[in-house]
Amino acid sequence: MSSKKFYLQTFGCQMNVYDSSRLVALLETEGWKETDDLQSASMYILNTCSIREKASEKVFSFLGRLQKEKERAKKRLKTPIFIGVVGCVAKDQSDNIFKRAPYVDFVLDSQSYHKIFDFLKGPTEKFIKTNLPSLEKFDVLPKIKKTPASAQITIQEGCDHNCTYCVVPFTRGREISRPFTDIINEINHVVSLGAKEIVLLGQNVNGYQFKADNKIYRIYDIIKNIAKNPKVSRVRYVSAHPLEMTDDLISLYDGSIKCMLPHLHLPLQAGSNRTLKRMNRGYTKEDYFKIVEKLKIVSPDIKFSTDLIVGFPGESEEEFLETLEMVKQINFITSFSFIYSARDHTPALKLADDIDYSTKLDRLNRLQSALTKIQTNFNLGQKNTKITVFIEDDAIDKNFMLGRSIYMQTVLISKTDSLVDTIIIGKIYIVEITRSTPNNLYGKII
Repeated sequence: MSSKKFYLQTFGCQMNVYDSSRLVALLETEGWKETDDLQSASMYILNTCSIREKASEKVFSFLGRLQKEKERAKKRLKTPIFIGVVGCVAKDQSDNIFKRAPYVDFVLDSQSYHKIFDFLKGPTEKFIKTNLPSLEKFDVLPKIKKTPASAQITIQEGCDHNCTYCVVPFTRGREISRPFTDIINEINHVVSLGAKEIVLLGQNVNGYQFKADNKIYRIYDIIKNIAKNPKVSRVRYVSAHPLEMTDDLISLYDGSIKCMLPHLHLPLQAGSNRTLKRMNRGYTKEDYFKIVEKLKIVSPDIKFSTDLIVGFPGESEEEFLETLEMVKQINFITSFSFIYSARDHTPALKLADDIDYSTKLDRLNRLQSALTKIQTNFNLGQKNTKITVFIEDDAIDKNFMLGRSIYMQTVLISKTDSLVDTIIIGKIYIVEITRSTPNNLYGKII
């Protein structure tokens, strides 16, 4: 092939970002080069998300754009042009992709990225691989050659909790944990490349467990191992499940491990026991409160963020108000909040979606209003204080550097700051906060 350049667009969660980085490393072993220029690429790959209908439809919308680009590129490059859909939509919509987008050439689920070469060796027909084998891909995908200051490492995939609204058990499969030594080796590798923060990833990340040498390794053991490395400034993990918040994991927040942040993202989804039961979350709001209180005992300054769904089938106004009250009681400093999105291959699809959209939207707006008030007040309280900030990279607005506080607040530092030339990405600095907004803090190095 005369043009071995590929364009990769990643949708969705941090695990997809991680998978994309490994896919890039794999393609580079065969001489492919990534490009952000659609016109010079001879292969387009979409790494996709299907957690909500809107996310899935974004993929098909983008595919329509690629269809036109594919026809133009064929004439321009005089070479075969391929379009591939990989990741969660590949599994969720495997029977539908070729029908809706017949110009797609290959479809690979989240466990089959490494099968891309089976297609490229000599494609003669549509290629699909969506049977979710075990974590074979980690044995095949090569190590990455470069890393950002904040490196993401997948430690487990899939989920066995079977929440009724969630498509993950179908798109990612049953829970599978990677070997403990493989994870530690990968962490050591990215640290050797310059990573200073380690973000452990998994659909049920704190449910990680791997048996070896008559021992069951858990996320607790991974974090304890990371903490021994003086080159690591911070460690965190997403997404956690309340049922997997064990006492030993909670104990790590007691301040003895300096790289652990006093912040936890712990999805609640709803604050009503009746709603939680219909969701099959496996806990009550009282159980969730107990976890929060345990964490506050070992770490009095800890703050929480969460995920919330409004308009789940059967949610009454009373149930919604319970969620709203719980948000205020726990004082979540931020939340990813969404209107319920019915998904194929989920038990909730059988429930009557009996709440009109205007009611759902009203509830989301009221929830967001309460959350924004909490977040605004929390950020305002940081003004004129000095906080520690981890510098991640340049911000989207190139006039600023992007950093994160210990509570994962976005901190923007102007490049007109007299000390900005001394900033090293991946280091922690003391920053004086000069201004706050609901979403950002602004400060200067001191």
